[in-house]
Amino acid sequence: MKEFLSEYPLYRNYLLVEDFKLGNEHYYDPSEFKDITFKYFCEYEEEETVFNLSLDRGNHFNTYSYENRIADFLFKNNKLDYTFLTEGLCQSCRKYKIDFLLHVYSDNPISDILKNERNITLSSQSAIPGVVSNLFIEKVGINPEQKFIINKNVKKFLDKESNVFILKV
Repeated sequence: MKEFLSEYPLYRNYLLVEDFKLGNEHYYDPSEFKDITFKYFCEYEEEETVFNLSLDRGNHFNTYSYENRIADFLFKNNKLDYTFLTEGLCQSCRKYKIDFLLHVYSDNPISDILKNERNITLSSQSAIPGVVSNLFIEKVGINPEQKFIINKNVKKFLDKESNVFILKV
């Protein structure tokens, strides 16, 4: 997850959870992303520092699960599919912020049951025998624009024009 936040560009898929099932249910709602730390370029510090994710206050995400079930509105056609806004704050200067619009989805239908500690009767949506589902995440928005740091050893072999071109990519 740290690699995804630090290095992945927009619209590139990242495998978040392989074989999502009972006992392996993580990132099923936006509240699971709170307090994740990652390295990112801080424009105030002018170097890569540690950032901490928090959820957009306007969304008031606490949890979307109820009665040990994942909320229905996080699904589309029995597949997990939701988009949410999160904010990364530089832990060094505590001023520089970066906003991510993240899209989380499953490749196949998944169970809407969490842990099943109370032996809830499984619905047809919950009981999907033989189907392996994976969760993916992608960045669909980022503000301010993502900056890439060129390794100093590589940079010395590039001319000024090449450096400008690489930064635009």
